[in-house]
Amino acid sequence: MTDQLPASGIPRPARRLAAVTPLLLVLAACSTAGPTGTPGPSAGPTTAPTPTVPAGIEHPTGAKDIVLRFEEGGGFVPIDFLATQAPSFTLYGDGTVVFRDPQAIPPEPVGNVNRSVPFQTISLGEAGIQALLEQGLGPGGLGIAVGPYMGLGADIPTAIFTVNANGRTKQVSVTGLSPDMHPNNAVIVGQLSRFADQLRTFGNGIVGEAVYQPTAYRGVLTKIDQVNGPVAAWPWPDVAPTDFLAGQNEFLMTRTMTPAEVAVLGIQGIEGGLIGLNVQKAGKAYSFALRPLLPDETS
Repeated sequence: MTDQLPASGIPRPARRLAAVTPLLLVLAACSTAGPTGTPGPSAGPTTAPTPTVPAGIEHPTGAKDIVLRFEEGGGFVPIDFLATQAPSFTLYGDGTVVFRDPQAIPPEPVGNVNRSVPFQTISLGEAGIQALLEQGLGPGGLGIAVGPYMGLGADIPTAIFTVNANGRTKQVSVTGLSPDMHPNNAVIVGQLSRFADQLRTFGNGIVGEAVYQPTAYRGVLTKIDQVNGPVAAWPWPDVAPTDFLAGQNEFLMTRTMTPAEVAVLGIQGIEGGLIGLNVQKAGKAYSFALRPLLPDETS
């Protein structure tokens, strides 16, 4: 199989096994319930004690309140990947986590269409929320990081951390998430980089997750002059290209789409999104991309 860019659009480094950290042990002990609160499989080695984590860090508790988020994107990638960029990890106030491994191998292409890695979801208890916040604000560096940290280089991805705790929302961006690229801030960037690795490999420390089922999607339309690959007829009788509106990027026209509208495409396994679908209407050709909306997103 030909290697592809991952869902985040960031070149995939060689896979490596993540070390077992205290954070992962805490999460394994806390994630014994599935996304709907039903009992899940036994978590972690039976010899590992269940850590007791005090609920000492205040945070919002709503199902759409972001408590901790990690996103990577930008850099030198095709415009379709920018259109479908999404946070790879989000912890919400009620303990719901929606995540995906940004280095996972995507499903096989369907013709000219590349399908993205699906998101996963699981519900954590308060101890799990506290473990993530304690790790992020402490050893993870978010408690003292200020940013933005601009790395030495051009056309490199930017990592963005968002944390909402103790009555304060804080966002830290790092362009080039490697200490070597930040000689004047190597220590703090090193902390942030290690925490990012833990969030990227979050799925290694839990059991009972399920595929995230979006309630809405972002459809992204791009006009194209020269078509690469097959072209399908416009699939939506009740939706026109003019229903997709331009935003900050004039080349990308977007529209919020329902699961029923997405199902009209007839392509299986696109819960994680897709790129590369060429469609045509009234003699004009477009490239269509799709990205699932997360619980806090409306468009």
